[in-house]
Amino acid sequence: MNCFRSDINYHYIISLMACSYNGDKIYNLEPHKHEDWKWFSWKEIVEFNENNELFYGLADYIDNILSQNKTLIGILEVTV
Repeated sequence: MNCFRSDINYHYIISLMACSYNGDKIYNLEPHKHEDWKWFSWKEIVEFNENNELFYGLADYIDNILSQNKTLIGILEVTV
């Protein structure tokens, strides 16, 4: 995804993934790189986006989905 914000001179190509979650316990196998993993419902992600709490690439992706009146099947699970 091409993420461009001219007002702050921000331009990156972002790769995003969604996955299904079978309910098994998740483990952080690289705690020195990231504090923790968390799973969020689509509703929570939209709320994060409304409060400007997502990184630009994910926010643009969510805005794109919402602007086209699309929804995701089930729950979109991502790490934040």
